[in-house]
Amino acid sequence: MNKKTATLEDIFSEALKNYENKNLGAAELLCHKILSIDSNNFETKVLLANISVKKRDFILVKKLLI
Repeated sequence: MNKKTATLEDIFSEALKNYENKNLGAAELLCHKILSIDSNNFETKVLLANISVKKRDFILVKKLLI
C-alpha cells in the first residue's frame, strides 16, 4: 500500500487484514487513523468495537456503538 495515495478503503482493507491475522495493535492504529479523517465511518467503528471486545475495553465498545 502506497501511504501517499492510500484511500480510506485501502486503509480499512489493511486494518481488516491485520485483524484477521490477530495483529490487533496494528489494526487498531489503522482504525483510529480512518476515524481521524472520517469520524462517522461505520465499518471502521464496528471493526474497532470488535478489536475492543477482544481487548476487553467495554467502555470503548459502548462509546463506539451507542
